[in-house]
Amino acid sequence: MGVVFRRRRSIDIATGGRENTGDSSRARRLILVAGSLDEWADFSEAEWSSRLETVGAAGAAAGIESLRIVPVAGDRRGSSSVVRREVRVDGCRVVADPRPDGRANLVDAINEMSEPISEESIQKMVGASGGDVDLVIVLGGSPVLPKALVWELAYAELVYVDANWTTLSGEHVRRSLDEFAVRQRRFGGVTE
Repeated sequence: MGVVFRRRRSIDIATGGRENTGDSSRARRLILVAGSLDEWADFSEAEWSSRLETVGAAGAAAGIESLRIVPVAGDRRGSSSVVRREVRVDGCRVVADPRPDGRANLVDAINEMSEPISEESIQKMVGASGGDVDLVIVLGGSPVLPKALVWELAYAELVYVDANWTTLSGEHVRRSLDEFAVRQRRFGGVTE
């Protein structure tokens, strides 16, 4: 018999279903699904530095604490040549994570755990971002959920942006955060 994990979220009924941990219209953690591993492999170090700085600055300006970039999918050529990158931009932690298979990430995290398995311990190993993801920005405009995000999609809002990896800018991140700010998050609850 396998182990079943159910994700929980503390909801304050008196506030209409919003989290009781602050302003639910402000994203703190986001994931950007952008480009393929082949496209990532074609980026020079200077282009990577510029891209991470650009999206990090847009995130930091909006109060984002953690911004993770994952590829849309894996490719044969790029999968071995792309390395994980991490920078801090004005207090925003920006990570480019080349692993496109979220199921593998989840299994690896569970296998590496030395503490008892719980929602919190899995979140710490998988997300390493300090909590649940608030917003997932998917480039390409296609309403396809990326395989890289198994655990992270439980409570996240999704914004699809009609842009590609080569044209991604800070403005795309800012517009997505503006879209997020006007949404009513219910975390699975129903308001009357």
